[in-house]
Amino acid sequence: MTRSKILLAAILGTTLFAGAAMAVEPVLPRTTKAFNRLDADHDGKITLNDFKPRVEQRLARLDTDKNGEVSEAELNAYMEKRLEQRKARLMKRLDTDGNGAISVAELDKAVDDVFAAADTDHDGAVTLDEARQFRMAKLKKPVQDSQPN
Repeated sequence: MTRSKILLAAILGTTLFAGAAMAVEPVLPRTTKAFNRLDADHDGKITLNDFKPRVEQRLARLDTDKNGEVSEAELNAYMEKRLEQRKARLMKRLDTDGNGAISVAELDKAVDDVFAAADTDHDGAVTLDEARQFRMAKLKKPVQDSQPN
């Protein structure tokens, strides 16, 4: 398998399924912004009183029949919707010629662009620090289709 095909498989796997599985599952925040949204009294700590209502809001959002529980069917419907949204964003970003398919050339261009953007010292390599900074910069950009944490 070529490098590009392996990268495409990795991108598809993580991009399509990463967030959808955590729709209801309690997940601690990974970013300062998400942490601060949960830290109601702004003391630099999250308590159960801060955390539980947020998780319960997620549950309520998925409970389309409003019976106080999220069924497998409700969870499947949510995950399918999110999967379709993620696929659409992925195709929009990678299918640059608009033909409905991602070619190796398109993937290579996307990989080259990401690598060039992350390589801030322009030495032809990306350090762990550069990778983290690039990831954090991407997380700080607003995403149109995203739902609040």
